[in-house]
Amino acid sequence: MRFLNNILVLRALSCVKLSWQKQELLDILAIREADLVVLFAFLASWGVEMVCDRDTCIFPYPMYALTKGVVAPHADLHEKDMFFWQAVASTNDPMYGLHDPENAKIVFSDYQLHGRGQYQRAWDAPYASNVLLSVHKTFKDSIDWAGFSQVTGYLLSQGLQKLYPDLAFSTKDPNDILISGRKVAGVLIEANTLGAYQYAVIGVGINVNMPIGQAVGKTRTSLATELGHHQDRLKPALVALQSALTSLEILGSL
Repeated sequence: MRFLNNILVLRALSCVKLSWQKQELLDILAIREADLVVLFAFLASWGVEMVCDRDTCIFPYPMYALTKGVVAPHADLHEKDMFFWQAVASTNDPMYGLHDPENAKIVFSDYQLHGRGQYQRAWDAPYASNVLLSVHKTFKDSIDWAGFSQVTGYLLSQGLQKLYPDLAFSTKDPNDILISGRKVAGVLIEANTLGAYQYAVIGVGINVNMPIGQAVGKTRTSLATELGHHQDRLKPALVALQSALTSLEILGSL
């Protein structure tokens, strides 16, 4: 338990400033240097690469929190319908208690052990760097899914465009959101039949924070890379959530 608490403390410290004296961290956590090395190794296994020399440790990005206390006041949803995890295999995976024909269930996670995108491609995102959420919904009636990915992608693109007017977002069928031809977000919709019900999951991933000055790649980018500074994850998370919920409302009204 103390190990996890120390990880959460490090996450909070990264939001105060990125560069810390190593001794400051040791004093705050009340641990030995060997224990700090173990904590950093664990973070590295989740994609958080610390840069350290003899005296200084630098976080690659601020690990802004997306918790129930942060999100719930801004979302028009019951808290009982929102689930927040440090890590899951994938937010799109079925989970106990999410099959509710009355209310959508929302799953947030700071990290995915086996995140996936379209065509089962891996979706890699360092811990607490990006928006990773899924909206789970059970329908009583038969649903026509034709064009649903495109509708959700369009709503997400428009929401991000309104939030970041200086960036030029576009969509690529069936589910990619691009900036200057590079992917910044994506949508994965998965549907199954559960007896007389249909069960759908809308997964949304948005690349928010990456180490400034490091190339994300020829095919991917992030909001931080495009804007030149790190971003709090809350606002893009709310855009992703609203886009998914609106598309479900449209689908349910057809």
